[in-house]
Amino acid sequence: MIAIEFRKLHHLKIAPMVLGMLFLLCLFNIGSFGASRIKDLAAELSGIGMIQAFLVPILIATITTRIVEIEHSGGGWRSFSLIGAPPGTLCRTKFAILTIILIPFTLVEILVPLAFYLSAGGTNFKASAWVSYILCVIIMNLLTCMVHIILAHRYDNQLVSIGVGTLGAFIAMFSFLLPKYITRFIPWAYYSLILPATASSETHSLVYTNPGILTYLCFTTLTILIAGGFYYHTTQLNKGES
Repeated sequence: MIAIEFRKLHHLKIAPMVLGMLFLLCLFNIGSFGASRIKDLAAELSGIGMIQAFLVPILIATITTRIVEIEHSGGGWRSFSLIGAPPGTLCRTKFAILTIILIPFTLVEILVPLAFYLSAGGTNFKASAWVSYILCVIIMNLLTCMVHIILAHRYDNQLVSIGVGTLGAFIAMFSFLLPKYITRFIPWAYYSLILPATASSETHSLVYTNPGILTYLCFTTLTILIAGGFYYHTTQLNKGES
C-alpha cells in the first residue's frame, strides 16, 4: 500500500510543492540572518519558530487534504476496502507516508539555516535548546497531520481542512502574544509554547528560555489525546467496514 500511496503523490505533484516550500523557508531564514546585524542564534531560533508556527500548519493542511481528497473523488475508500484495506488502515498508511515526508522536511528546514548561521559567525549557540525544539516541533507537525487526516476523511470539501489549517496558523501566531495559562488550552498554541526562546523584558532582546515542566506535561497530554483519538477513529472506521 505504501508503494501505491507514493505513486499517488507523484500523480498529485506533491514533491514540487514540498520542495518549493522547503527552499523558500530555508532561503527566508538564511536571508533574515544575513540582513541582521545581531548574529545571536537565540534570536534566529525564535524567528524559525514563528515561521514554523505560521506557514507549516497551512502546508500540512494542504498536503494532507490533497492526498485524502483523491479517495473521495476517485472512490478510493470503497476500492481499497474491496482488497482488504478499510478506510482506517488507509488513513494510517497516509499518516505513515506523511511522516516519511514531514520528518526530513522539518530537519532540513531547521538544520540547513542553522549550519549556515554557525558557518557565518553566529553566536550564542545552545545545542540543548535547538535539539529540544526540533524534537518537539516534529511531534507537533505529526499531531497536526493526524488532525487533518481525520478532517479530510470526514469532510469531502477540501476547504474545511484547509480552512481549519489556516485558522490554526493564525491562532499559533497570535498565541505568541498570549499568557501561558491561556495558550496551554489551545492546541495550535503549542507551536509557541515549545519554543525555547522569547523576548526578555530585562535585556530587551531575544534569549533562550525553558518552556517548563508544566508545558511539557501539557504537551505530552495533548500528544496522547490526539494520537489516541487518531487510533480510536481509524479503528472505528475499520470496524465499520468489517
